[in-house]
Amino acid sequence: MGWDTDLLEARFRDVPFQVLSIEDKGSKALAIHEYPYRFGGDVEDLGCSARVIPVRAVFWGKNYRASLKSFIKALEEPGKGELIHPVFGSVFVTIKTWNVEHSATRPNYTEVSFEAVVSGTDTTFFSESSAKQQVEQSSQAATKAIQSVKEEAQKTFKTFVKQSINSADEVAIFQKTCSHALDIYSSKDTLVFVHDFLNESFFLTSLAQAQKVWIHKAPHTSFMEFFEYLSDRFPKLSIEEGLKGRAQYSTSGKYWGKRWVLSSGPGEESKTPNFFIPFVEKNSRIPESSLNKDSIELNILAHVLLSQTYILYMEVKNYLAKEVQKKQELTNIDIEILVGNIRERIQDCIDVLRASGIDSYGYILIEALRTSAANIYTLGSACSSRKGALILYEVKVEESLPLLSFRLYGTFKKARDLLRINPQLHNPNMLCVGQKMYVYEQEEGN
Repeated sequence: MGWDTDLLEARFRDVPFQVLSIEDKGSKALAIHEYPYRFGGDVEDLGCSARVIPVRAVFWGKNYRASLKSFIKALEEPGKGELIHPVFGSVFVTIKTWNVEHSATRPNYTEVSFEAVVSGTDTTFFSESSAKQQVEQSSQAATKAIQSVKEEAQKTFKTFVKQSINSADEVAIFQKTCSHALDIYSSKDTLVFVHDFLNESFFLTSLAQAQKVWIHKAPHTSFMEFFEYLSDRFPKLSIEEGLKGRAQYSTSGKYWGKRWVLSSGPGEESKTPNFFIPFVEKNSRIPESSLNKDSIELNILAHVLLSQTYILYMEVKNYLAKEVQKKQELTNIDIEILVGNIRERIQDCIDVLRASGIDSYGYILIEALRTSAANIYTLGSACSSRKGALILYEVKVEESLPLLSFRLYGTFKKARDLLRINPQLHNPNMLCVGQKMYVYEQEEGN
């Protein structure tokens, strides 16, 4: 790949520019140990240093100053940003230096030389991967993380039963609470009969079976309908009220758009959608549990939440991975809802584990949950990026949705996608001037 008669385009923080030349400098970090009155020295190879990318960009034309101003503003912003390398693709870098050169012999023309330092460990040359590969890698990491949660949950539950369930009263409380837990998922045609809850992880097996029954009952007309059905059957359980305090996890796009997705705070609107934010623990008030009865109920409550979270996590993970192949059913807003719902379930699991008086096993389990939350975020983000970012668009002329699709993307086929991400449109055949709606920044890519 190289230049001939055409310049290659690159981007930094979504500001486009043309590239005259670009380099990729690699170096080794060496520790040189020298000794007095001895020739030479010992050289310790500490590995590769951060990769440095010198770039020479060019701006020209009558309106070049506006483009140059936007580019310099992007260079001045603190922190790392995304550089679209014309050869290697997406690279996250931090800008070190830049130089703007004007010349009297070249009016309406300037060259900008800058140095970008690759931000991140274990980044090598030709290490970029396609969006499809990124999704596959994220899917594998998510599977590994949630399987670790399942294994650690079983270990924690067995340890709890052996150490905490001893007296006849404790056995009675334990079995009664287990029966109440199964009642949440039981119906007339899905009754589960359990004879001995104290037989190792017999309760967890029965619980998983009772929960999986609902998967076969869920509608399959669309995955979102399927997920909403399961989400309603797998309720949000209260720490204060135990297994009796049941509520629903929201599957509303408006709710997730404010709380989990947008960069603004709860109850605030954001002008630009930012569909994924880092997983941050809530400072929820967790009641202290001093009675053994409370400890038993909280531990069972924790594993009820863990079991249903595992099932839904796997369903979402598998479908997001398949969605990469189809690229047609889920919108970015749908992906937000799925990821937000799972991440709140994970947070509730962590809250209950903390309230139940966790030991060393519990801390391992919490870390596995946090890793799972990070991986489902990464998977959802990768799937969302394949569809193109959503931006807020203001209609400029009176036209229909198919005409807008053709004008933005060169095809009428995107009109159906635009309608799905804008359910608020009353008449897609008549868009009014000044009307605001979401559109894809670019076409879906591979």
